[in-house]
Amino acid sequence: MRIGVAREDITPPVGIDLAGFIAREGPCTGVHDPLYATALVAEDDGQRVALISCDLIGLGAATVRRVRERMTERTGIPAAAQLFACTHTHAGPETGVITSLGDPDPAYLLRLERSLEDVVHAAAERLDEARVGWERGVCHATHNRVLARARQDDSRIDPEVLVARIESARGEPLAAIVHYTCHPVAAGHENRLASADWWHVVRQRLEEAGTGPVVAVNGAGGDINPRIDVRGFAAVEQTGRAVADVALDLWAHAGPARVAGVAAARADVPLPMLPLADGDRILEIWTHWEATVRDHSPESVAYRSAQVIYRDFARRLSRHFWGSDPLPRYAAETQALRVGPLAIVALPGEFFSAYGLQIKAISPAVATLVAGWSNDNLGYFPTPEAFPIGGYEMDTASRYYGYPAPWAPEAGVAVTTRAIELVRQIF
Repeated sequence: MRIGVAREDITPPVGIDLAGFIAREGPCTGVHDPLYATALVAEDDGQRVALISCDLIGLGAATVRRVRERMTERTGIPAAAQLFACTHTHAGPETGVITSLGDPDPAYLLRLERSLEDVVHAAAERLDEARVGWERGVCHATHNRVLARARQDDSRIDPEVLVARIESARGEPLAAIVHYTCHPVAAGHENRLASADWWHVVRQRLEEAGTGPVVAVNGAGGDINPRIDVRGFAAVEQTGRAVADVALDLWAHAGPARVAGVAAARADVPLPMLPLADGDRILEIWTHWEATVRDHSPESVAYRSAQVIYRDFARRLSRHFWGSDPLPRYAAETQALRVGPLAIVALPGEFFSAYGLQIKAISPAVATLVAGWSNDNLGYFPTPEAFPIGGYEMDTASRYYGYPAPWAPEAGVAVTTRAIELVRQIF
């Protein structure tokens, strides 16, 4: 097997809106740490796959589709064999997937597309005979925020840290793939500096130890947050160091060996949606907006939030209920890559951790990395068991993402089931 790795700086300029928090006051004022796109291309027996890790809140399907098409022309890597995984940092630029939380900058996004093309092309040009080793461990630096809110056992997380050590045939470090599952929100809404959040600390510590570029793969972490008392860069350091300590030990013990087998598969899964609100419910939502206008200042967080979850939502529903807007048909892409013994499974949004655990438990691969927020960001996919709990993820998050209703409980099940089938197909 031959592997090539490359990296591009995708840090946004000062003045751009950062995505992730409705409570954030103002645009980006500087850079705490650079944001990167890191690409790994693997080739074996004439087949190639590409894994691209991006310090972004997400990438839309339209962006991914265009980049894939151009990269197939430049490198020959099939579109179905290119996986774009986002770390989901909440201190990165708005990319067109959650425009309710910030304005996208077209000039930046055009540059971003070119950077993604360039980084994949560069990795494909640097293919070298490689060996791969891996180890897995656990880290309990997180908690289940949904269960915590429901006063249930919030220790139900995916604690796995999985590290793949990739070296050249000469024993030189080429890269390290690091997998962990946690929302990168430790810096908090008061931060206005561009940052990869706790992933920056993990990457910095491993690369300083000589691992080569870190390819970050965040998991199915829609319901998982750092276990911290106060947000800020001290919390970023705390979470990152906890993960890095485990990852460094795993990397030290991962014995690289010759591996074989490169493959990819993808599928589109139709997404069912909960029923749309009727006229009486739309009136109720609009009444909430009128109350907000009466009781809150336009400069307040409550007012900004109400604009999205009441005013804009009621307008959107009105176009469906009384107007002429048809209800679109939605689909989610899921994908599986094989790199030797490793399976990387892409889920296109904020899937709850139970889905990631299910994929890992059933996967026929000896090591499976679930990549949340990959190839698209379609919002939250709670488990059926979580829907009765209610709250942001189940009730109002879809409004921030611009949808007329949340996905139905069976949507996440359907995507996960198809993802498992794809892994079986390539192993």
